[in-house]
Amino acid sequence: MNDWKGCLVAVEHADHLRHCLDDFLAQPLSLEADTLDRIVSGLESWAQALGPELGSEMGLPFLKTWWRAQQLRSVLRHEFGAGAELGPLDGTPEVGERSWASVGTVLHWPAANVPIQPLLSLTCGLLSGNRNIVRVPAGLVEFMRKVLECAPPSMAEVFDRVLFLAFPSDRRDLASMCAERSDAAMVWGGQEAVSQVRSLPFPHWARIQVFGPRTSAAMVLLDERLMAQADELKKLCRRIARETWQFDQEACSSPLVLYVQTPVSGAASDREAGPVVREAEHVFLQMLAQAFDEEQRAHPRRELSARMSVDIAKARADWLLEDEQAQVIASKGPAWTILHGGRMNREPALLQGKTLNVVSTDDLEAIAASMDGSVQTLGVWVCDPDLEQRVVRAAQHCGVDRVVRLGMMHVFNTPWDGHELVRSLCRRVHFISTPMERSANA
Repeated sequence: MNDWKGCLVAVEHADHLRHCLDDFLAQPLSLEADTLDRIVSGLESWAQALGPELGSEMGLPFLKTWWRAQQLRSVLRHEFGAGAELGPLDGTPEVGERSWASVGTVLHWPAANVPIQPLLSLTCGLLSGNRNIVRVPAGLVEFMRKVLECAPPSMAEVFDRVLFLAFPSDRRDLASMCAERSDAAMVWGGQEAVSQVRSLPFPHWARIQVFGPRTSAAMVLLDERLMAQADELKKLCRRIARETWQFDQEACSSPLVLYVQTPVSGAASDREAGPVVREAEHVFLQMLAQAFDEEQRAHPRRELSARMSVDIAKARADWLLEDEQAQVIASKGPAWTILHGGRMNREPALLQGKTLNVVSTDDLEAIAASMDGSVQTLGVWVCDPDLEQRVVRAAQHCGVDRVVRLGMMHVFNTPWDGHELVRSLCRRVHFISTPMERSANA
């Protein structure tokens, strides 16, 4: 019995899954005063045990940082408030009038494009005190097995609360069985996958948190101060390259387009400003290409599908054919590509595979105001406080959920896609005590 603890269960048939779910959901959970401490310390020790045998997956350094006890507690303080109870697992001797409680069991349905996503999603369910059923996509099974093999004995408290499952995405009967036993779900992925999971027979009270398909963009203000500081410009380009490299641009938080505004002070006309803008952009693009080259040497592409290779070659050709002033700066092969448009505010042709569109604009605020809810994250490097505030306000009103400085686009923190990650998986229980009746003579 309990063969599921700390393991990834490859489901063989419906009866096998039913047995696992029955056994998992029947286990009593610890709700002692130090339960939260044991879960947090367990995750931290697991992070420390993740070694080089897992390969060069770029999300691992972030996961190890996010699983630090101090970071996990900061997430709880951010959502529940400093000095207050830190959720359902922050037990107090007496039940308060409005106490936090878990929702029960959370089904996690991560996408396959980010290897650490099953663990990131799971962390939210653990901190909220829930049981967790994690369906691992087929493409991540071997990676997850290796990660689980690294888990230290201190993970016992965590593994009491999680069931890792692997079964084909087209087995609706197995997915339905999991949904029927869940009180909430965190669903990640493309439109088709999200729609399929949302259509499963969850209980009518279930809470469904969807993190669906979205794209992200970046903005840079190439003002005179930035252009005069070579080290600062080099640091910025290095950050842009790293944002582009992580997850091969397949994450929702990956920048696919970079909007660049180059203000020119004292120019009487566009004719006078033109050469200054072109020279500033030339310097920036050359430094950005150097940063891309360095990132490719540090983190070379391991594999590339034939389809993506063809798409990259076609995108390069189309970009040049559509505008005679356009330019392509790229590696000799399909490793990386920078597409820079000739005309102002050119509509980018979005593509992944380390393909970054650099679009010139004279109004970053107007670009932000043209965005909608399909944009998840806007990474900015705008060292003009007034302009930055206007950009942020415009993006907020148009549906963008995250506006962060470049270098933090992939930092998984709360809120995410407009959702609080932990508190949304909790309930607030209203309790009014019954006082002892006193006699009239007392």
